[in-house]
Parts: sequence; structure tokens; C-alpha cells
Amino acid sequence: MLDQEARLTQSALLSGLEFLSKINYDKKETVYPALFQLSIGFERLMKMIVVIDHKVENGLKNPTDKQLKDYGHNILKTYDVCREIAAKDSGVASWASPGSAGSDLLECLSEFAKGSRYYNLDQLAGTGAAADPLVKWYDVHMRIANDEITHSKQSAINDRAIAHCDRHRLYGWEQDWKGNFRPTVDMVFLNELFRQSRRYCVWAVVQILYPFHDLLRLLSSKAHEIEEQQGITDITVPYMYEYFPFFLCEKRTSIRRTRWIGVY
Repeated sequence: MLDQEARLTQSALLSGLEFLSKINYDKKETVYPALFQLSIGFERLMKMIVVIDHKVENGLKNPTDKQLKDYGHNILKTYDVCREIAAKDSGVASWASPGSAGSDLLECLSEFAKGSRYYNLDQLAGTGAAADPLVKWYDVHMRIANDEITHSKQSAINDRAIAHCDRHRLYGWEQDWKGNFRPTVDMVFLNELFRQSRRYCVWAVVQILYPFHDLLRLLSSKAHEIEEQQGITDITVPYMYEYFPFFLCEKRTSIRRTRWIGVY
């Protein structure tokens, strides 16, 4: 079961990274698949860790259905639990700090998983309470863009946007992702800024995933020690970290790669 769950989680995360690398805000339908797959992947990854940690702490016994369901779809809550599990051993670090871009990204995915994934239908039904996930993600992406794209590069993008609008006489107004009307030149600038920075969103996700590789390796090793002590020859916990080598991608690889599905 853990083998199947690991493969499902791997597929969801790789799909999310690939969708994220190709986001186009002129086509809103390209944003939702990234949020869906990443939220599913993170939730399943962290619940796998909860399961394995429970096995390690309870003589290889699995948690109950109720124990797992208590976590719900709250990615932030489960992330903090995984951080606490890692804190038992000083060798696992590099967790997203409060107030960081990584923390904002996790909050966005958590809100999406808990309810905003149904935002459109809820609005139609008049029951919507969650924030628009596209607006939430827009803010996360903007923060990453401002962190990674230097002022000089942004100025160059703006100059090209002005030249493009002058050449094609685009002097109108357009509605942005928050519903505000802005000059067309601003929207041309933002679209290009987001196109150039979406690869850094991929890197932001990989950075969050990095400590999970060490944690999976550590928990797998502990489970195997218990299995050996109990004389179990047919292991109940696979070498979980081997399913997720892409957690260890360096920045250069992460920002250059647009194909993730089928590579790992």
C-alpha cells in the first residue's frame, strides 16, 4: 500500500511541477491543474510520513482511519506535524520559516485543499466563503517574482512592454486577476514578468520538498531496524526516499526544466 501511495504522490507532485512551469495567466485554466496536483501531492506526501512515523513509534502498527482523518486537508497543520517529527533528529533541517515565500506558498495550497478548490461552484451556489485561489496564487507568484527577478531585469521587461504597446498602438485598459482595470502596457509587463518567473515558482516548491527526502530516508531506516529486530524479512516500509529523487534538484536544474512527468 505504501508503494502504491508513493507512486501516486510522485505522479501528483511531478504533474504539479510541470503544470507550474507552464502557467499562462492569459489562460486561467492553466493555473488550476498546478494547484490541484501540488495540493494533492503535498497532502499525500505528508500523510505518508505520519503513517510511517506512527509505525516507527508503535511497533509497526498502522494508525487508525480516524487518526488520519483528523488531519483533514489542512496542509499547514500536517506540515507542522512533519516538522515536529523531523525535530526528533537534528539531521533534518531546511524547513520553510514563518513569513517566507515558502510559507505563503504552503498556505495557498492549504487553503486550496481545504475549500477554495470549489470556489467557482461555491460562488455559483451563493455559499462561497473561501478566497479566490487565483488571486491568492497571484500574490504568491508576485512575491517570488520580486524576490528572483532583479530591478534591472524588470526595468528591461517594462521597456519592452512600452515599445510593444507603442508599436501596436495598444493604449487601452484591461482587467487584471484581481478585477482591477489597468493600462494594457501594465498587463503586458506583468504577463512577461510572470512568464519569466514561473520557473522560480517551481524552484520554490522544490525547496519546500527538499527536507522531506531526508525525513523519508530517516524514517525508512528506523522502520527497517524494527523489522530486523522483529525478524521480519518481507519489509513493510519500502525505501520511500527512492521514489522522490527530484526533491534533491538543485536550483539550476529546477528553473531550466519544463518537463517533469516521465523523467523520474
